[in-house]
Amino acid sequence: LLLNRYSNLSGTEGQQTGAAGLLEGQLEVFGAPGVLQICNQSRLTGIFTARVREPDASSEKVTIMGFRDGEIINATVLDLVGTDAVYAFLGWQQGHFKFVPGDPGSGEPLAQSVEHLLLEGCRLLDESGRGTEGELAPA
Repeated sequence: LLLNRYSNLSGTEGQQTGAAGLLEGQLEVFGAPGVLQICNQSRLTGIFTARVREPDASSEKVTIMGFRDGEIINATVLDLVGTDAVYAFLGWQQGHFKFVPGDPGSGEPLAQSVEHLLLEGCRLLDESGRGTEGELAPA
């Protein structure tokens, strides 16, 4: 259903902004992992940007990722780059995202697959949620 919703990426939304192929929405609806899966499974090539206003409303956190044929080839969040940036983004609970088709630049995929990045990132999030650094929490 999600892919059908965005199957006509050059519809009225793209015409209003002047960017054919624009995909955008709220992270609260899809979740950070879900948005990356949509880009991967649709084999998109372009630039993915997500923004979230900090709680104090005085600053904004931004992530930028380059996709080629659905694979992430570069990523930044604040001072983090590469896989660390992807893992940090997976923890975002809210924000606005936008994907614009185009040239993402040069580079090789950050991992063997986006699925691998998602699994590892979710594992790290789970561990940090338990207050551990790679060790199981006591029962």
